[in-house]
Amino acid sequence: MTAIRGQKPGSDQLRRQCLYNWDVASGQTLLAKVKRKPPIDKTEWDGFFDENGHLAKSRDFICVNILERGLHPTVRTEAWKFLTGYYSWQSSQDERLTVDSTRRKNYEALCQMYQKIQPLLENLHRNFIETRNNISEPRREHSCVINIGVGKNLDMLNTLINFLDPVFAEHLKGKGAGAVPSLFPWFCLCFQRAFKTFDDVWRLWEVLLTGKPCRNFQVLVAYSMLQMVRQQVLQESMTGDDILLACNNLIDLDADELISAACIVYAELIQKDIGAQGWAPRGSGEHYWLNELKDASDRPMSVHPYL
Repeated sequence: MTAIRGQKPGSDQLRRQCLYNWDVASGQTLLAKVKRKPPIDKTEWDGFFDENGHLAKSRDFICVNILERGLHPTVRTEAWKFLTGYYSWQSSQDERLTVDSTRRKNYEALCQMYQKIQPLLENLHRNFIETRNNISEPRREHSCVINIGVGKNLDMLNTLINFLDPVFAEHLKGKGAGAVPSLFPWFCLCFQRAFKTFDDVWRLWEVLLTGKPCRNFQVLVAYSMLQMVRQQVLQESMTGDDILLACNNLIDLDADELISAACIVYAELIQKDIGAQGWAPRGSGEHYWLNELKDASDRPMSVHPYL
């Protein structure tokens, strides 16, 4: 259930409890109103490996199960090392022990190097601060944020709203101008402020790391959160600042319900033919971003899902 500060949760705020089932062979999506299965626990996780410590299950199988069911907290320490690329999906137990040893030695070497150059770094930092204070230059807000890929996510979010919800898009372009760009903290902080428990935060993050059902699933999550305030925004004809306040007041979200809602959005997106509707000319920015949102390829992901 989604709670909004200052309001009692109403029936219109209840999210559909649907699970997203991904048929790897056919690439089809099946939405079923069923209760989520228990998360992958330690016993089941250990059963994914053969006697040499190689994964006997495919990466797709594991990632889809993480999407649908999640990981038990006792499994995350090891499973996330695969999801983040720390361990290779093809590695053996011995190879992973070697990786641990090598990375530990590298870390210790970096710590020793830092201790040696720390005085120099502190001096350079002090000089930088003094120089910056003496230079009168207009600041570019959020420039560092844009540089790490959040700007790309905001562009995709805008495109998705225009494509799936033209009525809401028109309001956001008019009275709601500036609301979507102001949602950059959602992407910077990976939505962590909106959840009721840290377990919900980890639940969403591990789904983002799987790359399932698509590589830019975080944008569909943001769209689903915007839909939670859509009716209120349109009924009250909210302006940009009021829309941002309503979005920031979304609290106590349930990760499973939010993931399910975002999966429904993805199912709707892949069922729509961009070209047939004449919505986005091939080669246009909108066409590019929609294809990025639909991308369900197995391209390797960076540790940070937004880069």
